[in-house]
Amino acid sequence: MRQRVRESLSGSIWPIPVAIALCATYVADLSLLVDNSAVEDAPDFSPATATAILAAIAGAMITFTGFVFSVLLLVVQFASGQFTPRVLRLAYRDRLTQVALGIFTGTFLFALYVLAEVGTDEVPTFSLGLAVLFVLASVIVFISLVNRVAHRMRATAIADRVAHEGLRAISRVYREPVGEEPARPADAAPRPLADQLVTAGRFGVIRAVNERGLIATARSHGVEIEMRLGVGDFVTPGAPLFGVRGGTVSEKRLRHAVDVRGERAIPSDPLFALRVLADISSKALSPGVNDPTTAVHALDRVQVLLVELASRRLPGPERRDGDGVVRLRIPSPTWEDALELGLGEVHHYGRGNVQVVRRLRALLVDLLEVSPDGPRREAVLAHLERLERAAREDFTDPTDAAEAAPVDWQGLGLARAPGGSRD
Repeated sequence: MRQRVRESLSGSIWPIPVAIALCATYVADLSLLVDNSAVEDAPDFSPATATAILAAIAGAMITFTGFVFSVLLLVVQFASGQFTPRVLRLAYRDRLTQVALGIFTGTFLFALYVLAEVGTDEVPTFSLGLAVLFVLASVIVFISLVNRVAHRMRATAIADRVAHEGLRAISRVYREPVGEEPARPADAAPRPLADQLVTAGRFGVIRAVNERGLIATARSHGVEIEMRLGVGDFVTPGAPLFGVRGGTVSEKRLRHAVDVRGERAIPSDPLFALRVLADISSKALSPGVNDPTTAVHALDRVQVLLVELASRRLPGPERRDGDGVVRLRIPSPTWEDALELGLGEVHHYGRGNVQVVRRLRALLVDLLEVSPDGPRREAVLAHLERLERAAREDFTDPTDAAEAAPVDWQGLGLARAPGGSRD
């Protein structure tokens, strides 16, 4: 429940602005108390002047706030069309954007609140000075926001943010270091029919699953729970989501253990970071864009995530209780899934592009060196062989084949032969 609330708040744009706006009204109360307790022979401003200044601040700030965020939305929409619509969520999570909205609206509310207290013979001088300071603070925040947006809407900056969120999600979801690969049940092994089928309560994407709660529920009822879909999958009302064997469980309890939302989120779904980076690469390699350098920049961050995943243990589908009894089965991504998600579409759309092929080869060669022996290393070798086979088919001209042959971290920059050192 706490994870669900935390993700809802972190992914929303309103909590910080509302908190700052409420603080502004509280500060206005305190500043008016200071003004009421101060003893002055004569105010520096007449009530009419103070009223004009505060009214100008209030009117200008609300207009300024609407203008700034209309422009920001246009910039974000442009970035989502240029790279991927999944970057919209990154804009909502930006703290400076939320703080800026809070300061702008807070300055408006402060000026409005103080304006209501200006009397015919009394001028809240201290509060008036604070209002002017808040306007100056808004200008500084606005300049910082423009600088932030100008830098963060670049392809490399967006890819960096996705990679950083992906790394944090990997460290949180896959805590154990890599070890022996979990056994995967044989497809041919028949399983008994479920005694109870539970459907999803509403449609959406599975954002997170309370595995501990499901294991505890299964253990207390002496049953085994099988989830038909996992994190990141889309669920449909009426389609089976849970299968219970050995008894029955409250449907409400099972549904409450699954967080179903409108879209996937990186904090609880690390492989979604690979999905976003793959989308950026695919969009860059489309004929209408034709920007392989952006695809290479996204591949740089894909390599960061895959190298981190190579050092982590990916759990199998079985979850056991403290006695070692299987209580929960849930679809879980494999190392092969991560490789295909991060590289499959780029390999497909980047075929015939020298820059992309060289960077893919460098990525796979480096990944081969950090992958543990066994199925993971074999999966990387399979991707490398697939890349070499496609390169032989695509680059029939000897000159083109020679250009695409090196291992290269920049697409057409520093290169080395496989197994060698950088030149």
